[in-house]
Parts: sequence; structure tokens; C-alpha cells
Amino acid sequence: MNNIFNYNNAFSVDSKNLLSTMVLLILGIFIAAAYTTFIKKFKGEFVLSLIRSEAFDEASAKSLSELGIEKNFFKKLVLKNTLSFSPDYFVVKGETEKYFVDREYIQKLEAKYGNTGITIVHLFITLIAFFSVALVLASVIPGILNMFNF
Repeated sequence: MNNIFNYNNAFSVDSKNLLSTMVLLILGIFIAAAYTTFIKKFKGEFVLSLIRSEAFDEASAKSLSELGIEKNFFKKLVLKNTLSFSPDYFVVKGETEKYFVDREYIQKLEAKYGNTGITIVHLFITLIAFFSVALVLASVIPGILNMFNF
């Protein structure tokens, strides 16, 4: 009977496969980090501007022109983003859309968006360091594992 499973090579490590897996992992981390940085930068600035302008209910809601960002393409793009799991701001529909934040969530929103410690430069340096470590591991681990017949 012909066995379709080859258990002898099930755990063999090939540096080419490990490197391609590491590169895909790094690419995924880069995409996630870039998306997070983008959202934090533009959506965070928008939400914090609502807090600073004291737009806490429908009566005090502010339009994009009142906030001074009606021509900012990236902020408008983030406002149309529906991938957020929790609403950070609310929209009042009318002749012009107006936005406000719930007064109860001000501290949560300031904690979420107030810390802007990560910049694009920090992100880039971190990814280069992570990629360098991944390359070293991809070249060293196969030799170590093959030495123990894994």
C-alpha cells in the first residue's frame, strides 16, 4: 500500500522556505503597522479636534469646515472608513454632516489617540531591525535544527 504521507521529511527545515515565511510575516506586520499608524495619525487628530472644540452632542456638533479640515484628503478618507470596531465619533446628518464625540468616552479617546509616540521614522527603523533579525534567524535556524535531525 502506498502511503501518501512522508513522515521522514515532515519536520525538515529548508532555509529558503523559512526565509519566504519570515518575509511574508514581516510584510503582514508592516501592513498592519502602517494601517495602525495611518488610522492613529489622521483619525486621532480628527477625534482630538472634536474634543478640543467641545463637540459633545448633536447641538454642539462641528462640520469639517468648522474644524478646518474640509480639504484634507486623508482625514476625509479615514472618516469614510467603516472598519472600526467601536464608534469613536457620531455623525449628525443634515445639509452638511456634523460630527461629535460622546462626553462619557473622552478619557478613553484621549488615551487611545493622545499618545502619538510612534512616528513613521520609528516604524521604519523597527521594521528594518525586525527584518535583519529575521534574515539572521532564517540563515542560522535551519543549520541548528538539521544538526539535531529535526
